[in-house]
Amino acid sequence: MKITKYMDKISADNLLFFFIAATFACFPLGTAAPLISIACAFAVFLFSGKFLTCRVYKKRWFITALIFVTLPWIGLLYSKNLDLGIDYALKTKYWIAVFLTAAIVFNRKNMKMIIIAFWASLLASSVVAFFQYIEILPIPESSFLGFGTVYTVLSMYLIIGIMMASYYYRNCTRTVEKIMMILLMVAFFFHLAVLNGRNGYLVLFLVSPLIVHNLTSKLSISIKLVTFLMLIGMLALSPVVQQRTKMTLDHLKRTDVIMEGKFDPLFPRPFMFHQTFKMIAQSPIIGIGTGSLKYYTQETGHVVNHPHNSMLYMQVSFGILGTLSFFWLFGTMFWISYKNKDTPSGFFAFSICMVIFLGGFFDTLIINAGTSLLLPMGYGILNHLDA
Repeated sequence: MKITKYMDKISADNLLFFFIAATFACFPLGTAAPLISIACAFAVFLFSGKFLTCRVYKKRWFITALIFVTLPWIGLLYSKNLDLGIDYALKTKYWIAVFLTAAIVFNRKNMKMIIIAFWASLLASSVVAFFQYIEILPIPESSFLGFGTVYTVLSMYLIIGIMMASYYYRNCTRTVEKIMMILLMVAFFFHLAVLNGRNGYLVLFLVSPLIVHNLTSKLSISIKLVTFLMLIGMLALSPVVQQRTKMTLDHLKRTDVIMEGKFDPLFPRPFMFHQTFKMIAQSPIIGIGTGSLKYYTQETGHVVNHPHNSMLYMQVSFGILGTLSFFWLFGTMFWISYKNKDTPSGFFAFSICMVIFLGGFFDTLIINAGTSLLLPMGYGILNHLDA
């Protein structure tokens, strides 16, 4: 009887919210878990009939997402590698998540529950990474990943977690809550510092003024500057960061590799960028098609599937319209979320936008399984903000 009463209280709204929150909690755990969770959310959205009442397509900002999603399918018409092209085009299925996050009931309580779920998973992963670092737990081959599988993407999640903790630190009034936010930031900062993700170090550096502003909102410019230097200084103390930084500086001294785009298995980025710019020069208007970079680089003996840069990927694949679509999408998300940055939902969407945009300069995050799902989920939050 009690079970029946409990089941009666379960609504489509509650189920949808649960699976959306679970998806955010699953992001730091790898790829499969968030995909399973978002699939469950979609099932609720579809079979409950909520898709009939979700009118996101009437929003002015929706057209930007529609163009962004359509381009990979148009690019298949002139793709030179349909196998890879179809794989990239199918990643647009994650943009169904726009409707899902747009359809849930959003308020401060629900938003905080989503953030707490995200934090909890990141914290658990950071704790595991700590035990890996002190060699109590086995160390993954690439770095101290905790529960994660791809350090470049995990770095992005950790930075978003730090940004949200700094937001709540700024806005909470109880000392206990402020201490909790500081501890969360320390845990996430430690995990980031022992990962091999150089892209994560750079993105943290670029967004750290926002983090510092939240931590020292009522203090002087000099205190803000000191806090910024302390933050970057602590990151530089990590042996992992020092090793990766030294390796990067050594690679940057090889001007022949950089300027001529020679292939180097230890420093492949210049080769990737060189080949990408070569293809852009050959077809600047419409691009070379979805997934075609692999076809054109095969003759060099070193295949490049994508340029490890989101903007270059859009330009080389879809030409001028691809680049315009890229900046239109992120520009729209930035503008709406920035106007609402004083709300939890607004700052969360703003954090996702900034981190994936900046991180996309050294990795093609818009086609990575993790961040290519996180981006549309963040984009759907715009439905709950003042546009």
